[in-house]
Amino acid sequence: MKRPPIYPVVMCHGLFGTERYGAGPIHAGDYYRGILKAVREAGVEAYAPRVHPLAGVYRRTWKLADRIRQKYGDSPIHLIGHSMGGLDARLLVTDPAWSKRILSITTIGTPHLGTPLADIAARRLSLLYIGLEKFGVTVDGLLQVTRKHTAKLTADWSEPGRAECWSIAGDPDHANMFFGLRPTHSLLKSWEGPSDGLVPKESAEGWGVPLPAWPHDHFRQINWMTPPWVHPHVIRSYMELMDRIASIEEERRPKVLIQNTFALSGVNS
Repeated sequence: MKRPPIYPVVMCHGLFGTERYGAGPIHAGDYYRGILKAVREAGVEAYAPRVHPLAGVYRRTWKLADRIRQKYGDSPIHLIGHSMGGLDARLLVTDPAWSKRILSITTIGTPHLGTPLADIAARRLSLLYIGLEKFGVTVDGLLQVTRKHTAKLTADWSEPGRAECWSIAGDPDHANMFFGLRPTHSLLKSWEGPSDGLVPKESAEGWGVPLPAWPHDHFRQINWMTPPWVHPHVIRSYMELMDRIASIEEERRPKVLIQNTFALSGVNS
């Protein structure tokens, strides 16, 4: 990394995400496994707030906004969202109050156009979903990444104003990806072409400016199921992303400083 971003980088987790996996002193790691530690050691002010692991995007984004506000007040921020976390970030920037302070959004493996795997799950597991809802377990998040629901959900979302918007898809080599995703990777390839094993490449690049695809499957994008020789490559991908994020601050910093001055003086910009 050439230099860390000046402003905080908020990393939004996807479905089934949490602050750390485990109980008590025993834990396997956090959602961005080893990535938060690596970028913080490189000087990045990085934060990964916890939101509901299975809730719909509106409930998740409400909690995301609350946690960011508690942590950073009105400071400008960058957003990185993996999987459904990218939809949370997209929704947050549609709020005019937030769009003024979000400098960039990067989505990684986000199903902007949904994923056919969620369509299949919604059909075949419908009774399970209904049962979970009766016991008070929301599954809105699982339904909202179906192709139909994602299209309906995002249809009325306004485009972000000043923020730089990038999307990153995963396009791993089949032989070198996590073996548990190889069957779905093969299915998606026959249906829709390249994918990261869960999200088609076309869907992951369905919003923002697509950046070069990462050679990491959906799990390895957050450093899970990663063999030791792959781990440095995942970390390097995030370090290069931090360089890109930092590079836009120079051109945007004067505007941000002016906005902050107006806010502190009580003048509306």
